Amino acid sequence: MRLLGITCVSALVLASAGAGYAQEKYFLHVTLKDESYSLTSPPTVHYEVYPFSPSTAPGMPEEDSIVPTKRGEPSTFIYGEDRLNDYIGGQERSNYFVFIDVDRPSNLLPADPGKLLVRMNPRYLGGQPIQREIVLKTRAQFAELYRIEVNQILRLSRLSDSDFERAYKAALGAIDYNPELDNFLLFVKVLRAQLAAGAGPPSYAPATPEELAIQLSGYSDLPFRERWLVELDLLDTLVGASDLDRAYGSAGTVRDAALLLGTAMIDALDGAEADLADLPVVRVYQHLSALHAEAGDCVSLSENAARALADAEAIRMAWTAQRRLFLDWGTCLETMSGFGTGPTIDAIIEDASEKPFLRAQWGDFADASLRAESRLEFATAAADVRIRDLKDISLRISERTPE
Repeated sequence: MRLLGITCVSALVLASAGAGYAQEKYFLHVTLKDESYSLTSPPTVHYEVYPFSPSTAPGMPEEDSIVPTKRGEPSTFIYGEDRLNDYIGGQERSNYFVFIDVDRPSNLLPADPGKLLVRMNPRYLGGQPIQREIVLKTRAQFAELYRIEVNQILRLSRLSDSDFERAYKAALGAIDYNPELDNFLLFVKVLRAQLAAGAGPPSYAPATPEELAIQLSGYSDLPFRERWLVELDLLDTLVGASDLDRAYGSAGTVRDAALLLGTAMIDALDGAEADLADLPVVRVYQHLSALHAEAGDCVSLSENAARALADAEAIRMAWTAQRRLFLDWGTCLETMSGFGTGPTIDAIIEDASEKPFLRAQWGDFADASLRAESRLEFATAAADVRIRDLKDISLRISERTPE
């Protein structure tokens, strides 16, 4: 901690100077401490005097509607005689306060803003100086204090609702002071802990990028890549929850929220100025596929697989991930077409080719599998042979001329 060694003295003088002149002054000594270790020279300090009333609450002197009665030059402010008109006999009352105005860089803040305000109480007349020590820290330092508080709370053996409220408040405080990626991820960490605790609905339940922007100050100002990573962490949290049917905000359930968020994340990639290969897009497609499969929603699963496999090269999807999507997609198409329900394969193919919806669905599968034909042509692995067989079926359905 650096002590700047600045002592700023403010004197309040009586209208009539005389023998008691030295005893009728207010002395305010201000010491600045630089805990950021970033200042190369002492900041300038001004004093502003404000009338104290309900309309000029302490801590609000910067409002345009509140005009100071006096403003002193740096370190030399002397307040005029009219102040003492309010001091009668031995009564200790004051209708003014002094605001200490430190001309500091925008990234530095006082550790205790309350120390910037000094009520001019007559008991200090002619006595010891009113001492004020102003400690300056960076926004990142304040945010780190909140981060420490969050982690201390989350390490408690049993967390109550009030503990989670304190953790959220601290996480939001970290964001307010320093809206960087790690502090937004800290907020998601608290939500993950509350979902894991399993008691009651979560205090915060964002399910879309828009809701994140509403609930988290400065979220919209993050670069696209960082916003997307926050959303991915939230999606991982939702998908990994122990109870996907648990109530979750306006989305309805945790499962519904995960589907909303994942879909919005994929939609946001269209036209985004981002390198898709630099984002873990594959994981989002995999989450959505698993959610659709668990819900038995073959149509949504098929649409998700078609989109994912169309983007496979751009997002650098490994073949193992593509294989899983192909297999789940093909199984869903077989289910929708009636495979395994009794009719022969030829009869099912003929029936599917006569139905526009199924024909289109199998056509999408054929298009995707043809893009992977070089990998499938001489495949020997059982899973790849299965995909090749599905490709042949899809071509028979999509290319067959309806009768």
